[in-house]
Amino acid sequence: MELVAVLRALWRFRLLVVVGCVVAGVLGYMTTKGVTRYQGTASTRVVLDTPTSQTLQANSVYGPSMAWRAALVGDLMSTDATRDRVAREMGIAVNQLYIHAPYMSVPPVPAQLPRHALDAGSVVSEPYELAIQAVDPLPIITIHARAPTRAKAAKLAARGAEAVNAKADEPTVPGGQFVVEQISPIRTREIVNGPRKAIAAIVTVTVFTVWCAALTLISGLRDRRRKRRRSPRVPFATSAAGLGNEPAPAE
Repeated sequence: MELVAVLRALWRFRLLVVVGCVVAGVLGYMTTKGVTRYQGTASTRVVLDTPTSQTLQANSVYGPSMAWRAALVGDLMSTDATRDRVAREMGIAVNQLYIHAPYMSVPPVPAQLPRHALDAGSVVSEPYELAIQAVDPLPIITIHARAPTRAKAAKLAARGAEAVNAKADEPTVPGGQFVVEQISPIRTREIVNGPRKAIAAIVTVTVFTVWCAALTLISGLRDRRRKRRRSPRVPFATSAAGLGNEPAPAE
């Protein structure tokens, strides 16, 4: 019965219901007109080894230290010289590229405050980003690249792998003359950041529901006022006279 009463109330204001439907549709359509941004990401993995592979020897000399050597090579990638080289090979300005090695930025205790602080400090404004991350306890280095397009992100990841190889061959690295081999293909993905159709549908349904609820409330208030006006009022003098003419109780 309540549903029937609501439908009757909305039928009385059917023109306003149509207006509300139009308003909800317009507001939902406006939410889809935001700015859409496209970004490309790419990732790959390389392994740090020696010309005579340490992974195939039972008692290798550098085997126990390969993990921290890989982490050191990854951290050395954030130097200005490496940044200048990668930017020059990409054909972009140096201030458009950001290279960071988050291996040493991971808090030893996964508390909430250090994690939120790292997330807030890791926001990058440059259009090109190259992140180098060592996979502890293995001598593997992951390379994540971000660029305006998928093709540029793949190129940036490839240049990052070449830069890791060049850094491993420098004599400044403990042990020196290491071999960097790519162990996974470059995988790319396109990220679209913009308004979604689901949000437009939610906005449309919400606005239309609130509109209809307001019309139903207004209709109910009008009906109550009409009932109060139509209800007969008994005069006070008549009611008092009626009370005085009541027959006396029989003895």
